Amino acid sequence: MSKEKKKKLSFERNLDINNTQSGCSWNSAFATASSVQLEQLDNDFLERTQSRERDKGLAAVAELVKQVAKDKNTKIDEADEGSHEGSLSTGLIGKMVAHPISKEDFMILLNEETKDVYSTLQRDDSGNLIKIGHLRQDGSIEWHDQAFSETNESKEQLFPYDTHPDDHCESPLNAYEDIVPLVESLFKKEECKIYDPYYCDGAVKRNLKTLGFPSVHNVKEDCYQIWSKGKVPKFDILMTNPPYSENHLPKLVAFLSSSVMKSKPWFLLMPQWVSKKPYFADRWDKKAFFVVPKRRYVYYPPKNFREKKASDVHKKSSPFVTIWFVWGGSLEKTRKLYDFFRDQLKNKGACDVTRSKNGLRDLRRKGKRKRCDS
Repeated sequence: MSKEKKKKLSFERNLDINNTQSGCSWNSAFATASSVQLEQLDNDFLERTQSRERDKGLAAVAELVKQVAKDKNTKIDEADEGSHEGSLSTGLIGKMVAHPISKEDFMILLNEETKDVYSTLQRDDSGNLIKIGHLRQDGSIEWHDQAFSETNESKEQLFPYDTHPDDHCESPLNAYEDIVPLVESLFKKEECKIYDPYYCDGAVKRNLKTLGFPSVHNVKEDCYQIWSKGKVPKFDILMTNPPYSENHLPKLVAFLSSSVMKSKPWFLLMPQWVSKKPYFADRWDKKAFFVVPKRRYVYYPPKNFREKKASDVHKKSSPFVTIWFVWGGSLEKTRKLYDFFRDQLKNKGACDVTRSKNGLRDLRRKGKRKRCDS
């Protein structure tokens, strides 16, 4: 649905969702609700549906169904390999069917005209529904081979590039909170365009939006192809927690010296041992600086992204101590950022700061002495 067609909901009417005269039904309500983007709903709608006034919340859903159904321009546009665009309220119904693996009932969306089946749980990066099967003439569903995994229903197959299960961990909110003052000293929150090239499950955007940064580019795409083709999106700051497996870290560090990154600040959440690697130390030691949390960051993988671990600690956390690697865009800007953190934030926050790998070693020894003394 285009921005021009977005409609604000009126809460003055007390609609009955089961009223056949209104053309509404539970099936159409569920189908429409699954096709609506959050940005289409105004604050009044969100506040009302989150309140305990259940009847009014249902009335609002019914109103949305009725309004969208009146839009004669809505239709299904078929796209390659199963994603569809458009407002899909008039052609879809919700149905409960047996899950092909767990055999438990779950809801799908069925296009009654084309007999295509869509997921109610997942969308592609553009917000479009994902096709997961097709309804046969005998009433059974032919599921797409890659719609479900036989092992732990892993979402691994949904990525358009190779991934490693242990790389699937979202950065915690408190990690971003530790560097917000530094980012704010460079740009106004509402104007700052942040680029995170490594997508996991969308928490990057959610966390940064919570902290007041509305413009974040973090989508499910092969960043290395994007870089090689020169199609990097416009941004002010590179901020990312990259995958630690294979050769992702040296490839990212090499990108820091590319023409695209000229004069661009970066904030990289990486294992502390990266500071000693020649691919980083030879170029950036004593130039960039490090923001070191006094308490180790804990990472949680999205549900079903990892195989079960014997230890909950290994399931939820990185096996490495992670710190922020910071560059202000130039030596002068980096020095000012470092001085700002050292003079105003070091004694107030949850982090230490240092400028070299030797400084990291000293902080590590200091931490060991404190633990021994206690």
